[in-house]
Amino acid sequence: MDTYIRSALFIPANNPGMVQSNELLEADAIIFDLEDAISINQKDSARFLLDEAFQFFEKTDVVRIVRINPLETPFFYDDIALVKKFDIDFIMLAKASVESVKQLAQELVDTNIKIIALIESAYAVIDIENILKASSLVKGILFGAEDFALDMQIVRTKKSDEILVARQHLAITCKALNVFALDTPFTDVEDFEMLVADTMKARNFGFSGKACINPRQVNYVNEVFSPSLEEITYALEVIESATKAQLEGLGVFSLHGKMVDAPIINRAKLTIENAKKAGIKYE
Repeated sequence: MDTYIRSALFIPANNPGMVQSNELLEADAIIFDLEDAISINQKDSARFLLDEAFQFFEKTDVVRIVRINPLETPFFYDDIALVKKFDIDFIMLAKASVESVKQLAQELVDTNIKIIALIESAYAVIDIENILKASSLVKGILFGAEDFALDMQIVRTKKSDEILVARQHLAITCKALNVFALDTPFTDVEDFEMLVADTMKARNFGFSGKACINPRQVNYVNEVFSPSLEEITYALEVIESATKAQLEGLGVFSLHGKMVDAPIINRAKLTIENAKKAGIKYE
C-alpha cells in the first residue's frame, strides 16, 4: 500500500479553469470527473476538454485520477479509450462490481494505470472482498456514501451514524487486503467544524484519506490525516527508548508510566514514516 493520499479533490473534467489550475492546489490527489459532475449531454465535450488539458500538464507529485462512467452506461468504453492514453496513476471506476473491474482491467493490460473501485451500493459493500480480488490492478477504494444511502433508502446526516457499519466494514476489509481506503466526501462545504469531526471519525475507522468536493476542504482533511507534532514527538521518544531497551535486552519497557511493546514501537515508526510523506519538518 505505497500510495499516500490524505486528500483527493474532485474537479469536473469540463471545467477548464479548474483543471488547468489543479497543480496549484494542495490536495495529494486530483480526481478529474467524467461521471456525476458531467451532464449526459456534456460527456463528449468533457472528454475533449480533458484531452486538451492533459496535453499541457506536467507530471508532478500530485496523484492523478480520472473517474469514468460505469460499465452499464454507453460512455464506459469511450472514457477508457481516451483516458488510457493519459499519464495518470489511477482510473476510478464508478459503480464498481466484479464484472466491471474485470472489464476495465482487460482494457488496461498495456498500460501502467491502476484501479480505484468506487463502492456505491449495498451489494458492493457486502461484495467488497470479491471486488478487490477481481484484479491485481485494484489498489484502493472510495466509499460513495450518497449513492449508498440512496440504494439503502436512508437519509444522510452530518453525524453519519447511518453509514457507520458500512464504513467500518470497508475500512477493515481494505486493511486486511492491503489496499488503501478513501472516505466519502463531506458535502456541506461551509461547515468546517463538522468536516473535521467527520474526517477524524474516518481516520479512527482506518481510512487512509478522504475525498473533497471543494478546495477549501483540502487543508482540513490533510491536517487530520497527518501526524500531529505531539504524535511525532512521542513516536521519536518511543523509537529512541526502544533502541536503548534493545541494547539492554528488553523486549518491553515503560515510557511515561505506560508499557511499550512491539505494536506501539511499530506504530511509532509508521507515524514518522507518514510525517515524512506529509512533508512535516521536525527535530
